[in-house]
Amino acid sequence: MRKGVQDIRVEHIFMKTSHVIALDPTAKQAQALLRACGCARYAWNWSPQEWQRQYLAGEKPNTFSVKLALNKHRKTIAWAYQSPKNAMEGAIRDLGRAFQNFFDSLSGKRKGPRMGYPQRKRRGRRDNFYVANDKFSVRGLVAKLPVIGNVRLREPLRFAGKILGGRVSRRAGRWFLSVQVETETRIPNTPSGGVYGIDLNTGNISTSDGEVIETPRAHRVASAQLRRANRKLHRRVKGSKNRAKAQLILAKVHRRIANIRKDFLDKVTTRFSRENQTNVIEDLNVKGMSKNRRLARSVLDGGFGMFRHMMQYKCAKFGTQLVIASRWFPSTKRCSRCGNIKDIGLGVDVYSCDECGLQIPRDTNAAENLKQYPRLEGNWDTQVSKTTVESRPLLDSISCRASQLVEAVTNPCSHLSTF
Repeated sequence: MRKGVQDIRVEHIFMKTSHVIALDPTAKQAQALLRACGCARYAWNWSPQEWQRQYLAGEKPNTFSVKLALNKHRKTIAWAYQSPKNAMEGAIRDLGRAFQNFFDSLSGKRKGPRMGYPQRKRRGRRDNFYVANDKFSVRGLVAKLPVIGNVRLREPLRFAGKILGGRVSRRAGRWFLSVQVETETRIPNTPSGGVYGIDLNTGNISTSDGEVIETPRAHRVASAQLRRANRKLHRRVKGSKNRAKAQLILAKVHRRIANIRKDFLDKVTTRFSRENQTNVIEDLNVKGMSKNRRLARSVLDGGFGMFRHMMQYKCAKFGTQLVIASRWFPSTKRCSRCGNIKDIGLGVDVYSCDECGLQIPRDTNAAENLKQYPRLEGNWDTQVSKTTVESRPLLDSISCRASQLVEAVTNPCSHLSTF
């Protein structure tokens, strides 16, 4: 091997990836899609009664028994045969998962906030239905759905591989098809390199090399549009067609805000995950910060929780390492040069160290402290675990199980979590 040329090993893994594609249905097809969503909603609302009936009868209800009862009940409903059968069956499976999450949350098996009892679905709220992989196909710019027929796509399927399933949904008047594909990914396993600190703020993202990336602040920019749309909505009579039109206008504004925020975070996290071999971010208490009336709008508009989720699965995808610093690490109060810790107010933009005289922007100082976090001595340990990607036959979901792609060769302290 020539001098200066790195030996890059390429490993192969199989992962489940979803591609959300906008649909362009005709008016007749749009009505058929609405009927399918209605079937799924009917199955969701009917199943809890059957679940309770079986439970009171001394049986042990589960997804399979409820599905059998629904198939018998379906024969008495004529309009149910005008929609794909998977629409109802998929709703039963989703309801079974919701009940499982509810019971696991009660028993303590499921971590996180307490899950509520599955509620009834209303018309026009999160309309969607499931389609099995053997019931539909995607070729070019056409998706062939059962009963509904060939529906035009706005773009071709981006990933090549085995299709595992699909879900049709409606958001703000537009229809989308989410296709889950099992793809083979080639991930270069590069040697470990430098550490990169990333600090999230209410208006920008600061990095340890001094770069400041301004966030789009989509919600704040569109606040005037939101106020006008809300005023128009509340002036309309409930149940009228004009109110439905006003609701659609408001939903489109929210959809545009969400798209701008997601597009920005996708580009930034992809760049960080692809270019840096080790990224360090903070374990922010987003839920607690969102309860502060002065910070809530900026925190939610910045998408702090979405940023961490994207960094987790993209670092695993590109074979890089993500270190999540403890939320108790004083990244803002600590001097990045001498390590002195001092209190600093929210309105102070420049960090001034009383010991060494360092004058540095507050956010850049926090990012530099995050860069130093893995190798700090004392309470913050001196070890960093190494990220490797193993060849596996199938990863259930890289976005949900990104930690499966990490093999820790050291024993980091409790303050250090790696993904």
